[in-house]
Amino acid sequence: MRANTLPAAFAAAALFPQAALAQSVLLDCEVTMNSRTAYLGRPSSATQESGRWRFRLDPNASTAALVSTGTLYISAGGEHPFRTDGQPIPLTATEDAYSMCLDRAGACNTRRALSFGDWHEVELAHIDRRTGDFLVREHHYVGDLQGGGTHEYHGTCARAPEQQF
Repeated sequence: MRANTLPAAFAAAALFPQAALAQSVLLDCEVTMNSRTAYLGRPSSATQESGRWRFRLDPNASTAALVSTGTLYISAGGEHPFRTDGQPIPLTATEDAYSMCLDRAGACNTRRALSFGDWHEVELAHIDRRTGDFLVREHHYVGDLQGGGTHEYHGTCARAPEQQF
């Protein structure tokens, strides 16, 4: 018998439990940032590690919280648009994915006007329950720079290690 060989469905269930059985779970996500912008007519792109993002998911209460993040791109309005205060936000759990709105104002998939003609829009964040793949995108425009772009944060999530006392 080979050690550490679990059927894929069982392994996925261990990492991302079904909503009916789950209690609050901490997920650590190793995240990479991709940026594609065009300011003042000059296109640019960059990729860098964001680091570890930690989520607290409570499928029974249908809430999630972004507890901590790594590096974030500064966007329109001179700030990042994500809610990083660790407060609960609505969570949608399906058989395939967890989805949540990480927009600071709670208005995902909606262009939000900022000052000086700037705007940003945050798409719903998704975590695939089978693979642990994480993805969220932020689109923005900066009026003074006559352009904007997209910041994409993607990576892989797994249960956080149990804390030892």
